[in-house]
Amino acid sequence: MNDWDNMCESTVFLEKDGESVEFMKDVAKILIEGDRLTIIGILGEEKTINGRIATADLMNHKITVVEE
Repeated sequence: MNDWDNMCESTVFLEKDGESVEFMKDVAKILIEGDRLTIIGILGEEKTINGRIATADLMNHKITVVEE
């Protein structure tokens, strides 16, 4: 087992038309500024979306965002 096997990053899903679509994997941080979410991955990559966090299932490393 290596260090990567124990990592706890989450995957962010975008809820769209009643379906969850994968938006970004290996998420380390989410910055919330009003209705803007900046999602940052473990390698520093960033994606920004206007929306809100609908659910954060930390046990299963799954965060669902609804676009607004």
